[in-house]
Amino acid sequence: MGFFKKLTRALLNPFLTEAKGPAAKPVKKVRASLTSRKAVAKKSSKKKPLKKLSKRKTQPKKTAIKSQPQVLSGTYLGKVTHFFPQVNAAAVTIESGSLEPGQELFFKGATTNFKMKINSLQINRVPVTSASKGMEVGILVKKRVREGDEVFKLP
Repeated sequence: MGFFKKLTRALLNPFLTEAKGPAAKPVKKVRASLTSRKAVAKKSSKKKPLKKLSKRKTQPKKTAIKSQPQVLSGTYLGKVTHFFPQVNAAAVTIESGSLEPGQELFFKGATTNFKMKINSLQINRVPVTSASKGMEVGILVKKRVREGDEVFKLP
C-alpha cells in the first residue's frame, strides 16, 4: 500500500462509522439504507394527473386614444432646424409670414403635436420683437421637437 493511500485511510478513518460505541453502524450500511430509500422513493413516485387549467377571460387590449390638437385654421410658418435639449429651445427657419412674441404656434411632426404661446424669441442669442421670412429664430418650447417638424401660426 502506497504512502498516499495510507494517509487518506488514516484521515478518513473517523468518518467510516456514524457514531462510536455499541450503536455504531458502518458507513456501508448507512449508504445501503440511503440507496434503498431512493429506490423506494422512485418506485412510489407516481405521476400525478395534471390539473385542468381554467380558461382565463382575457380582456381586449385598450388602445390609448389621445386627444391631440389639430391644425384647423393655421398658416404655415416654417420648419424646425434644430432642438437644444439643455435649454428646451428650437431653432426655426421662417419660410413665410412673420413672427412676434405672444403669438400662438402649433408644432406638427411624426411624434410632435402641440400648441404653445411664444414667450421668448431670439436671433443669435439676442432677444428680438419680431422676425420675418428667411430668418432663423430661437424659440423656447415646452416640449421636445425634432428636426423637420412643421410650425404653424395660429390666429
